[in-house]
Amino acid sequence: MLEEVYNYGKGYIDKTGKIVIKPQFDKAFPFSEGLAAVLINDKYGYIDKTGKIVIKSQFDETFSFSEGLAVVYIDKKWGYIDKIGEIIIEPQFNAAYRFCEGLAVVYIDKKWGYIDKTGEIIIEPQFDFAYPFLEGLASVKINKKWGYIDKTGKIIIKPQFNYARSFAEGLARVKVDGKWGYIDTTGKYIWKPTK
Repeated sequence: MLEEVYNYGKGYIDKTGKIVIKPQFDKAFPFSEGLAAVLINDKYGYIDKTGKIVIKSQFDETFSFSEGLAVVYIDKKWGYIDKIGEIIIEPQFNAAYRFCEGLAVVYIDKKWGYIDKTGEIIIEPQFDFAYPFLEGLASVKINKKWGYIDKTGKIIIKPQFNYARSFAEGLARVKVDGKWGYIDTTGKYIWKPTK
């Protein structure tokens, strides 16, 4: 795994501490799917693990690649590119997140919803906030409460929590009245909320 180094610009080292990509970037982000976002002269692009620029610096903001696509910011809108820098989903969103389990969270007209990799809206923007899908469920906020939906947009665990994190290994951490607990994918408490 390559890590960034912080002296006279940003570069990358390997696990032994050897510099493998010399410090030369204004900012350097972790590698994901073989590419890393770097900032050069106030624009972001992507390099490969040899340090070669494979997508020229042209974006105002970027995120790491996930499921073959990366979120990029162009002219005050977010869209998605592929690994050769081609725009796959035109910049049109006020905010956007990475793809997880085939869907991405996007912000349209002050609501959050989900799109697929063609840019088609799969779950209409209707949530006050939403997180990516993990283990088939996503936490969403509706009328100041958090619950969980499936990939069709159906509410699986009704909004009842003050905050709800994503599932990991079949459990999700939830907050109720200032206390944290854990639920399973059916909404049943495994550990009731405590301090």
